[in-house]
Amino acid sequence: MKAGSLSYYTDLAREDYYLKGGEPPGLWLGEGSKLLGLTGVVSKEQFQNLFRGFSPDGQIALVQNAGRIRSDGRLAHHPGWDLTFSAPKAVSVLWSQLDSDSRKHIENAHLRGVKAAIAIIEEYAAYTKRGHGGSIHEQVAGLVVAAFEHGTSRAMDPQLHTHVLVMNLAPRSDDTWGTLIGRHLFLIKMVAGAIYRSHLSHHLRKHHHLQTYPMPHGFGITGLDPELLSHFSTRRKEIELELASLGKFDAKTAARAALHTRRQKKHVSRQELFEQWQQIG
Repeated sequence: MKAGSLSYYTDLAREDYYLKGGEPPGLWLGEGSKLLGLTGVVSKEQFQNLFRGFSPDGQIALVQNAGRIRSDGRLAHHPGWDLTFSAPKAVSVLWSQLDSDSRKHIENAHLRGVKAAIAIIEEYAAYTKRGHGGSIHEQVAGLVVAAFEHGTSRAMDPQLHTHVLVMNLAPRSDDTWGTLIGRHLFLIKMVAGAIYRSHLSHHLRKHHHLQTYPMPHGFGITGLDPELLSHFSTRRKEIELELASLGKFDAKTAARAALHTRRQKKHVSRQELFEQWQQIG
């Protein structure tokens, strides 16, 4: 999970961001989703209802101010958090060069890593407030999660990643619902990212016989052409050029540079992209 990707997602009201484009459908994950009877593919209606603080059928308000719109057009309650789990560049580049069956193996390993990270978050960082002034922090029964797998960076390079949208819905032990404490999610973000990468690497090594090796921000894959990796690192190069122009290379400046150089994401079919990527490889 990239630094800074776990934050209040100020544009969450545009839920169509997750539901359109040439990507696979979303999946319901998390123990909280099961409590609501949600499994399998995310439907637009259910997603929108939960996003606005209602039950999946839209009949029951699960949080205060459910569905209320502020004067600036935003929802009155904070609807959730976007945790992004992004595969190391080597995994994404390898994925882009394989046949459809082999790509599916990579995607399954990636999903296993995402599920492992969500399980850790549920166990150690899923809390709601109780008592006078919210003084009591109570662990919830699980998280309501909609996970959307995407395959490209904003520069249209291969970048296998999953947007894990944690709804701001907290199932309590007495069968009532509240909201989550976002700070706990922020504090566990580095651990969750490490768990994701560890499980991804383990499954690639054990089940797909790939050799991985540690790197500062993830891991590499033995035998992958360095020139191919460099070619598909357009987004990183854009940010590095911005940092060089500013003369600063600290984490805060890097985050600003990433935002400043951010392009609007295009929606292109995966099949078309794989054909283009494999011509390069």
